[in-house]
Amino acid sequence: MDQTTADANGRVLIIGAGFSGLLMGIKLREAGITDFVICEKGDSVGGTWRDNTYPGVGCDIPSQQYCYSFALNPDWSHRFSPGDEIRRYLEDVADRFHLRSHLRFNSPVVATEWTGNDWNVTLASGERLRAAIVVAATGVLHQPAYPNIPGLDQFAGPVVHTARWKPETPLDGMRVGVIGTGTSAAQVVPAIAGRVSHLTVFQRTPNWILSVANPAISGWWRALNRRVPLLMRWSHALHFQFQTRTWSEALVGNSPFTLWVVEQLARSALRSVRDPELRRRLTPQYRPGCKRIVFSNRYYPALQRPNVSLADEAITGITPNGVHTADGQHHPLDVLILATGFRSHEYVRPMRVTGADGIDLDDLWAERPIVWRSIAVPRMPNFFFVVGPYSPIANQSVVQVAEWQVGAVMPLIRRALEERVAISPTDGATAQYMTDLLHAAKRTVWSSGCQSWFLGKDGVPELYSRSPFRHRAELAERPRWSDYDIRPLTDFH
Repeated sequence: MDQTTADANGRVLIIGAGFSGLLMGIKLREAGITDFVICEKGDSVGGTWRDNTYPGVGCDIPSQQYCYSFALNPDWSHRFSPGDEIRRYLEDVADRFHLRSHLRFNSPVVATEWTGNDWNVTLASGERLRAAIVVAATGVLHQPAYPNIPGLDQFAGPVVHTARWKPETPLDGMRVGVIGTGTSAAQVVPAIAGRVSHLTVFQRTPNWILSVANPAISGWWRALNRRVPLLMRWSHALHFQFQTRTWSEALVGNSPFTLWVVEQLARSALRSVRDPELRRRLTPQYRPGCKRIVFSNRYYPALQRPNVSLADEAITGITPNGVHTADGQHHPLDVLILATGFRSHEYVRPMRVTGADGIDLDDLWAERPIVWRSIAVPRMPNFFFVVGPYSPIANQSVVQVAEWQVGAVMPLIRRALEERVAISPTDGATAQYMTDLLHAAKRTVWSSGCQSWFLGKDGVPELYSRSPFRHRAELAERPRWSDYDIRPLTDFH
């Protein structure tokens, strides 16, 4: 079947064809459930790795941890994979696991409504689909955040967000400004600094940076991994244990020594900045880990190039030919790059989700998102999340998190299909789960006093605030059906 004309209706409808959505499809096929469709808003698989193609784009999770545990890749070219390799890996997965016939591209979902027996799903085209079960695998970093700066729409030259990169963007010999200093900026700045005539980096808040090299993986090591797959599995398992027992535990308050080591390493990286005044301006005033740490051994050297300058005064406005800052300076520019990140709290938005008794998900989430173990929401029958709110995505590979969560969703899907029932978590179980998470959040470094995309509007991290080991263990448990509202359906699709 042609990949763009997959059957419109499926008993299971998956939203998104990134790591989480493809994984859900793979596990459905393994369980013998082949009546499903994956609706993808873009024109290919890949999710964030399809959308982000800016110069220097790559992953800050080691390659061996950034792939499915059952489809380890022996052919990564570097310790940290470049973006195009990750996208090609996902294209290969879609072929290898026979998902093409289930994919519908250019099919953004704008609304889902529970009818009392199944879901009515509306696409942007106006087409309506029906599904017994909906799985939202929309990811977290998919809605670009654009800064609200006076005059931004008046800039005469090209303005491009890193998540919507245009390959024709002129760089060579240009005066370029980059707004933002997070991971995207730390990747794009070194990648273009040698091409532009002058580069101005506009910094609102400095980030802690760990100087981590990204060496190429030798051909002999890749050949050995291909010949001895067990070696890859051992490496994958050992790296997970080491990372989780140190880095992951440190950020949730369980390993103070590791956090101290991280701070020493970050301060050591800062000392590579030779100019004391520039070093002072690049020194954060919050604990390492409070905001997402940047991994790069190229960012500080790029900032010290003679054709690169740091502007850390607030931007007051943008003119047709440059940027004004609060110190009265005007920075002349030809091109403006927005490395301003994502609206990470959108989740499934702008899609509208209407559940049982007409409850709207936005109303249910008016104060903050509420979820049961990150995979389900009360009064949203047979509607499941993969990498939903309060997932451990700041201290764990999102691919591993998705595997744990899909493993927990599968028993719910099987029971819903086999017994023709609607399943959603109870209000009581969800309320207790959220209370425990919010209480634990106070111990995490994310709550130590900074502004970051980890925090909800109430200032509380919307992340799993306990050990990732615990999240994995919770999701691996057999479902405790008393935690769920299970209702028979009269006309199951």
